[in-house]
Parts: sequence; C-alpha cells; structure tokens
Amino acid sequence: IMIQIVVVGLVCAAGTQAAQLPNYMTGDFQLETSEGFSDFMSEMGIGWFQRSIACTLYPVQKIREGSDGQITIETLSSFQSKKQSFRLGQQFFSDTDTADGIE
Repeated sequence: IMIQIVVVGLVCAAGTQAAQLPNYMTGDFQLETSEGFSDFMSEMGIGWFQRSIACTLYPVQKIREGSDGQITIETLSSFQSKKQSFRLGQQFFSDTDTADGIE
C-alpha cells in the first residue's frame, strides 16, 4: 500500500503569473522510515499480509515542474510505480487507485 499525500498550498493573486513550486518541493525524495505505518494501516482495516509488504517498501518520489507549469510526481518502488501530472490552480482528478484498490 502506498499512501501518497501531497499538500501544495500556494496562493496566486488574480492577474499575476501562475504560481511555481519552491525549489525545496522539487527533486527526488526517498522514504526513510515507515515507523507506525503498520499500526495506521491496521486501524484502516488493511490485512496483515498487505501491511507486511507495504512496510518493506521504500519508494522514491520524483517531483518535477516543467517550464509550462505542469507538475509531475513519479512514485517508484519495487512493488508499483505511477506517474501523475497536474497544474496548480486547475482541478485535478486522479485516474489511479492505491495498491489495495481504494479509489
């Protein structure tokens, strides 16, 4: 199971150029620990086997922003990889499910 939480809170005043991500929000990010994650997933009703697999994964997230303002988040792991793109200030609907089938 991979829970991806991305919180981007940028405000852009009307009539100004579209907001860009700050440099510290782009790059490659490696999960360092999943401490407490199994307990969290257990409370969500996820079974032991899926929790065991999820806690062995250390995914890398690659966050990029193109010159056209498109933001791409690519999540890579040995279990599953996915890529999503969006633009700040535009409504976004994910077309991918989590590893356990939750939409």
